[in-house]
Amino acid sequence: MQSIPFKPQVSIIDTMSTTADLVAVLKKRTQSGSDDLCRPGHGAGPGRIQRQLKLAKTFRWRPHGPVMDYFRDNALLDYFSGGFNGSGEGLLLVHGAISRGLAPSFMERMQRVAQDFAQQHQADQKLADKDREGYTLLLAMRSWEFEAFAALRR
Repeated sequence: MQSIPFKPQVSIIDTMSTTADLVAVLKKRTQSGSDDLCRPGHGAGPGRIQRQLKLAKTFRWRPHGPVMDYFRDNALLDYFSGGFNGSGEGLLLVHGAISRGLAPSFMERMQRVAQDFAQQHQADQKLADKDREGYTLLLAMRSWEFEAFAALRR
């Protein structure tokens, strides 16, 4: 999976005092053809602007980058506060000690799952909104020990 640099338009967003200001800037950028960050979202219509950030579905966060930091600070607890018990939902946590040489092959398999999910998303764009449901697939793997357990280690 290729890492795609994320360059937020902080200078534009920082100058916005209201949502209306931001909508006006996005509308102007769209009309001038200079909107290379966003594309019209589903449900956009006359007098209504709905935007989606234009990123590859396989977008990869820079470690400790602005998107990762934003997710940690603003969305992580909200995401994990769900029960993961709805239809098509689940939460798995597996811990194990494996060889360091084998870890990259697990990452490749996770990347394939992410790519499959992204391809299914693209294929289902032809369906009506009422026939689709938004899901977020979060895959992560790292060498880690819970800090509370590490403190108990002799």
